[in-house]
Amino acid sequence: MEGLDNIYINQTLKKLSKDFCGVYSSDNIPSNLLQKDNFIIVCNLSGQFEVGSHFITIVANNDITIYIDSLGFPCLIPEISDFIRKRGNPLYYNDRQIQHANSKYCGFFCIYFTLLFDRALVSQPIFTFSTKKLYENDAKCIMYIKSLIRQLVK
Repeated sequence: MEGLDNIYINQTLKKLSKDFCGVYSSDNIPSNLLQKDNFIIVCNLSGQFEVGSHFITIVANNDITIYIDSLGFPCLIPEISDFIRKRGNPLYYNDRQIQHANSKYCGFFCIYFTLLFDRALVSQPIFTFSTKKLYENDAKCIMYIKSLIRQLVK
């Protein structure tokens, strides 16, 4: 299966998430988000006029900012790092790779994390993904998204 594009991610999460504020390229994150108490955004690591490369999720509230990369990397993109630094909150990030480097499911992982953090659906474990059988995590991610959506429509 091919990966998702920013339009699909944006349309899906706008319908399902109260704190979701959009999908942005790394060099096009709106500065007005810095004034928001709570938000979740999805960013492509590529610039606005470049071919998309990889999606990550940023979750922010009054106290902390969380950078979630399904490949397990810290934030290495200067524009995203600058945006997070301007927020002024402690930064946390995952350092576990849960997506295979050849997988195109980063958009699905972003949908999963957005739904999980937006609704605080703690009945679903956050990190039950394998760190050894990474390709199996693609199917797990889709299963978790379906489960979260079922909870939302009840």
